[in-house]
Amino acid sequence: MSAIECDELLYNSVEPPQGGGSSVIPLVKVRLGPAGTNMTNGGTNWTQKNVFNSTVINQGGFTVSTSEITVPEDGIYYCYANVGYIESTTQDSSYRWTVWHRWVVDGSAQPEEARGSYCRDASGQYTASTSLATMYQLNQGSTLRLQFYHGTGFNGNDCTLLDFSHALVYKIAE
Repeated sequence: MSAIECDELLYNSVEPPQGGGSSVIPLVKVRLGPAGTNMTNGGTNWTQKNVFNSTVINQGGFTVSTSEITVPEDGIYYCYANVGYIESTTQDSSYRWTVWHRWVVDGSAQPEEARGSYCRDASGQYTASTSLATMYQLNQGSTLRLQFYHGTGFNGNDCTLLDFSHALVYKIAE
């Protein structure tokens, strides 16, 4: 296998920028939470959860609130979310649960969904996670939100967010 080496990666530039600097690739990484946020929503409807908790990296001018991420410029963006869940161990031990998530772009739910493997209390499995990676053509000011679906329809279940959950969005092309 061969390797390609480079000493500088330029973004949005044909010629090297003046003054020796380089442009910043727009990217944002956000922790989801807070941990313990209840993800149960009745199981029959997709529900937006305000889970954008703390920004870990923000380069290129993203705006982040608890409910949404706003992109800084037009382009094709890679959008990724990894969400971990834990179920209360006090629930019915025969119950099987799963939670899904999907991106919402400018108020429109997208067709891609992350569907988690179910957990069953009786087997001692109380945690699960879902991951979704996709790309969208976005415009400056476009908003990204997350919706969740408690796929089994059981209302009494206490399924909450784990603290390793995060979202990552970055521009990959014009």
